[in-house]
Formats: sequence, C-alpha cells, structure tokens
Amino acid sequence: MKRLKSAILGVGIIAGVLGFAPQLFADATSHLEKAAAYEQKATDLDAVIAEHKAMEKAGMTDKTPASTRQKMEKHCDAIIAATTKLQSEYRSFAAWHKLQANEEKGK
Repeated sequence: MKRLKSAILGVGIIAGVLGFAPQLFADATSHLEKAAAYEQKATDLDAVIAEHKAMEKAGMTDKTPASTRQKMEKHCDAIIAATTKLQSEYRSFAAWHKLQANEEKGK
C-alpha cells in the first residue's frame, strides 16, 4: 500500500512537471468570472468596515467609562484592520485573475 501511494504521488508529480496537470482556470472567461467574484467580495466588506466604524463612534459618549471605550475601540479597530486586509487580498486575487484572463486572450 505504501509503494502504491508513492507510485501515485510520483506519477502525479511527473505529470505536473510535464504539464499534464489539469488547469483550474482553463480560459479567460473563467478568470474574468473569478475576478468579478473577488471584486464583489471586496465590495461587500465595505459594509462590515462601515458598520464597525459607526459602532465605534456610537459606543463613545461622555458617559461611557474609559475602560469600555478602550475595549470597544480595540474590538472595532481589530475588525476594521482584519477586514481591510482581507479586502486587499480579494482585490489582489481579482487583479491576478484579470492578468491571467489577458494572458489567455493573448494565446
């Protein structure tokens, strides 16, 4: 069984090196669809960022204890930062797929 797994793995590696591995995104249309999907995901995250910016402001009044304000700021800032990073990653993926689509069109 161990030899069989090794043989299958070896054949897979050789096939990949020789270019016989199946392509996930075979044509420009697939890449453009993926790019559009990632752009939409990035746009959808605008709502999460706006929600936490508003939440951060709404939770801050003169009567709010300093410790509560700090916790709220930490919570909202962390979510805003993580969401902004994810949004950037989605936009990078979209750009990559657009580049791949252009390369496919050029073939």
